[in-house]
Amino acid sequence: MAPRWGCLAKDISDKILDQLRPRLVVSGHTHHFCFTVHRDNIQEWTVPSFSWRNKNNPSFLLIAINNGSFAVEKCYLPNEHTVIIIYVFGLIIVLLSSCLHCCFKFHTARQNHVD
Repeated sequence: MAPRWGCLAKDISDKILDQLRPRLVVSGHTHHFCFTVHRDNIQEWTVPSFSWRNKNNPSFLLIAINNGSFAVEKCYLPNEHTVIIIYVFGLIIVLLSSCLHCCFKFHTARQNHVD
């Protein structure tokens, strides 16, 4: 990302880090994920938007924080195409089972009517 356009310039980041002295920095971006380690081992995690509109595989962070430490894990949603394929496959199964159920009922009713 370009400094002063897609992210803060290094001098501004350093000034903010000096004043706040964080253990962890979490930020958001429209499209891109980024992991940066600043001085004094300060981690910055930038998370992309949580939307299939902006990214084909949105992600989120799972963060555990306690008094002395933290743990960060990046997690992904399924790919959009995978979800659509699962929905289509599910719809086909529902339609086929409905047709089979109707055919079975029709066949049973016909057998009872003939007897």
